[in-house]
Formats: sequence, structure tokens, C-alpha cells
Amino acid sequence: MSTLQPIEHYDQAATLRREHFLAKYAHPFLVQAIGTVQTIDPDRRDDLTTDRLIVEGPRRALHEAMLVAEIRARDPGQDLVTIGVAQSCDVMLDDLSVSKRHAWFEELDGAWRIWDADSSAGTQVNNDPVQPGYPRPLASGDRITLGYVEMMFFASDGFYDLIHSLFANQAGARSSR
Repeated sequence: MSTLQPIEHYDQAATLRREHFLAKYAHPFLVQAIGTVQTIDPDRRDDLTTDRLIVEGPRRALHEAMLVAEIRARDPGQDLVTIGVAQSCDVMLDDLSVSKRHAWFEELDGAWRIWDADSSAGTQVNNDPVQPGYPRPLASGDRITLGYVEMMFFASDGFYDLIHSLFANQAGARSSR
């Protein structure tokens, strides 16, 4: 089972050469930006409705506010990768808006797609609803919404570019000390 973990878990992987990273991490990734969500103060709303939400809290570096889950099945022989709140899911989320088995990912001829499992809060890709029974193809950088949880889908090479841009300079600085 894969759960969301801080992106710092992959800081050492940023030092790998691209081909070594892709050999070690052949599956795609989900990245979620995190923050403290609070309601807007009515005195600060500036033409926004009061039911809108904003993210506030201490300023953090971008990489300190990201959680990552690898999209991979528990059983290597499994064709589908399930995502939801149930512990039986391959990728487990902890959010009340996500169904027990919310959706699943499938690789077909090297391309990934997502299926909605007739979830109660729905699944979206780039703000377009995924209808149950109709898969949606995924490309690196697509925004996936499960209930109220927003994540970015990254193919392995796209995720390598992300962590390399975040951590490569830090890793080089550590090794030169």
C-alpha cells in the first residue's frame, strides 16, 4: 500500500541520473500540495463570496508543502491500482470526501488512465468530470480531483524533473561539504 508522504522522501533520488531513476521508479506519482485551509475573513474578501476558502499559515518552501504517493499495485501481478480511503486500496488517502474505493488507475500500452469507481463525490481530471465506466487518459501534469482532494499526476520522468529541480542543488551542496 502506498500512502502520501513528504516529498523529501525522494531528495536522494534527485541525485540519480535520469536513466537510473526511471529504472528504479517506473510507475507514475501523485503529488498533493498541502496547507492550512481557513475561511476568508469577510472584511478581506474583495468581491469573493464568503464560502470560498483560502490557504493561510506559516510560509514554507514549496517542497515542504508537498506530499507524494507512488501509483503502484501491492501485488506486482495486478493490472489495476485502486485509490481511496479503504486500507485495501493500493493508494490510501485520508479525507472524508474520498470514497472507500474512489477510483482506479490502469496502464494500457504504456499510457495511464483513471476510472471513477462510481464514487459519491466524483473524480475530475483538469476540472472535467470522469464518468463511471468511461476511463480518462492521463498526461504528466494533469490535475486529478478526488472529492475535494486535488493532486497532480506525474509520469516517472515528469516526477524526476520535479524532484531534480527541488533537490539537486541541495544534494550537490551536501556532497561538497
